[in-house]
Amino acid sequence: MTKTAIRLLVVASFVVVTHFGIIVVRSGAKPMTVPIPERKLESMPMILGEWTGENVKTDERVLDRLAVESVDTASRAYQDASFNTISLHMAVITGYTDASQGIPHHPLHCHKSQGYENLSGEREKKLTLPDGSTTTVALVTMRKDGRDVMLLYWYHLGNQTVLNQGQLRKAKWKLRGREEWPPLVKVLLTTSAADAKGAEKRLMDFAKLLRTWTDEFNGNRNLVQE
Repeated sequence: MTKTAIRLLVVASFVVVTHFGIIVVRSGAKPMTVPIPERKLESMPMILGEWTGENVKTDERVLDRLAVESVDTASRAYQDASFNTISLHMAVITGYTDASQGIPHHPLHCHKSQGYENLSGEREKKLTLPDGSTTTVALVTMRKDGRDVMLLYWYHLGNQTVLNQGQLRKAKWKLRGREEWPPLVKVLLTTSAADAKGAEKRLMDFAKLLRTWTDEFNGNRNLVQE
């Protein structure tokens, strides 16, 4: 056998092995199904601590984008006795399992596409919950038409919390080999950032209240521990 033939055989073998490896990885990283939860986001309490909420209509353009990947959404405005307002948007997402797919409807990307300027960059912040446990949320300040807003967000994947594409990739890797994966649940809070310190405290305090409920909402799908 000539050296050229040997090289061609080695290359061909490498291609076959690589292709087979990709198939194995994809089959292990992509589940058979993502069950649709029976419980709906509308069951979320209208009163959280000192905050009282009301349903608001989600922008039709947002609904159109979400419809491809989401099975349930909720949009509310919560207000306290001092008339501070926090906007809440949540979505239960089933279309997130493709290995090449980015994190769906990430707040940074969604707000950028709506004309918002990122003023602060994404900051990760530890959130201490009422039971003493901790989790991590993301904060970012953005501006549009001279108005500053602060966002706080996280995603649930079963009992895992993810904030960005890298973390989602690691979380999905932990689920490899399972025939069923939990849905990805997006949580986004928005408030005025005219007073940045006040806005952050307001969002963090509200997130503690909300996280207690979202953990319960995801309780029957805690397939992987953080």
